[in-house]
Amino acid sequence: MTSSYERFQGSEMDWKPRVLVCTSSLQSNVQGFIDCISREFGHLTRDIQFCQLPYNDVSDFSFRDRPVDAVILCHSIHNRRMAITDVTDALYDKFLPRAEHLLGKNNIGVIVHDMPSEKMDTSDKYKQQIGFLRTTQPTTFACASLVEMAGKLEPNSPELFGDTLIQIEQFLKGASPRRVAARNSGVAMPTSIKNKTVIFGSVIAVCALALIIIIVVVTVEETNPNSNSTAVEVGSHAPQNRSDRAVNMDGMKFTIPPDSSVERGGEKRDEGEEKIIEKIEWEGERERQEGEREGEEKRIEQGESERAEEGEGDKRRAEKTGERKRGPG
Repeated sequence: MTSSYERFQGSEMDWKPRVLVCTSSLQSNVQGFIDCISREFGHLTRDIQFCQLPYNDVSDFSFRDRPVDAVILCHSIHNRRMAITDVTDALYDKFLPRAEHLLGKNNIGVIVHDMPSEKMDTSDKYKQQIGFLRTTQPTTFACASLVEMAGKLEPNSPELFGDTLIQIEQFLKGASPRRVAARNSGVAMPTSIKNKTVIFGSVIAVCALALIIIIVVVTVEETNPNSNSTAVEVGSHAPQNRSDRAVNMDGMKFTIPPDSSVERGGEKRDEGEEKIIEKIEWEGERERQEGEREGEEKRIEQGESERAEEGEGDKRRAEKTGERKRGPG
């Protein structure tokens, strides 16, 4: 009697992938490639079918509801050059990550075709072109286990270089059931899920930051429940908050202690503030009086000096007048 495990193993061994060859160009441009892999590797697949991709809205195309296990994307360099991913006007920046997320990297292949044969006729030239593509468009290689280059793929004359057929055979043998491949895929989440995750993470971060700020404020208030003084910069004409308890006295800078407050002019004023203002006014009045007294003394001294000089001058003039009147002898 066959166990359930043996039946499962048998079904896995008999499993073959359903393959779609996809392109945004005409089917006739890749029909030679479809005929070739159907002839060479039909025994490795359940079926190989063509899938037409939209030319302009390929980013929104999905295989979610299609009976497919593996996808081979064929891209012609005549269609927006070699712009697959990561470059300006890239066609498949969203398409390939979504396909990988759904099917798994092992089930995604990319064939870049219509390459000039003179650039691909030696192994070194081929490796150079593949290396350039890997450097400039790494997302393509991150999403696909098969990436190859070819010439024309039209009927009866597909131009496949080097060991491309061997690589395609390995790709088809390495394909796995859709659910298993998707579960083991290392691709990032689709854009919609990623955006929701980013938004949720941002909300959590903002809430955490707000909580930290509240904790810091409460901690500071508990640590310093009674502040002994408030520094005040005087000379500003801008209105000040009453909690600052600032006093505008031009040219002065002082500190107001938080004493008990009293009513004055309908507003509460601090007794310490009153005392400081009275002291400043008293000292100002005293300095003004001393200045006036010193000025008056200087004026008196200057007047007495001038009168003494005038008396001395009168005396000298009188002496000279008397000498003139006596005359000589």
